[in-house]
Amino acid sequence: MGKLQEFLMEVEIGTTQTEVTIAPFPHPFVIRSITEAENKAIRKTCQKISFDKKTRQKQIDTDTDLYNARLVAACCVDPNFKDSTPTFFWPSRKSTASLTT
Repeated sequence: MGKLQEFLMEVEIGTTQTEVTIAPFPHPFVIRSITEAENKAIRKTCQKISFDKKTRQKQIDTDTDLYNARLVAACCVDPNFKDSTPTFFWPSRKSTASLTT
C-alpha cells in the first residue's frame, strides 16, 4: 500500500470529531466528518428539478444557501443546530445597549 492510502485508511469516516474555535464566539464548536453518502443525501434534498418544454431537457439546480445550512447542521455536534432550542445566547449590539442604559 502507498503511504497516502495508509494515511486515509487510518481513521474511519464519520467518526472523526474536531474542536474549532471561532474568534467572536465564547465556546468552541465541535464538528464531525460525514460520509459521501450522507453528503449526497443532503445535496439531493436541496435540488430543484425543472423541465424545459422547448428542449425537453431536465435541469437540476442546487440551492447552495440551503445546502450550506443543512451541511452545517449535519456536521456540527456542539452546539446542536438541529435542536429547536438554542444552546447558547449571543447578544446583539442592540440588546447589549438596552441592558446598559
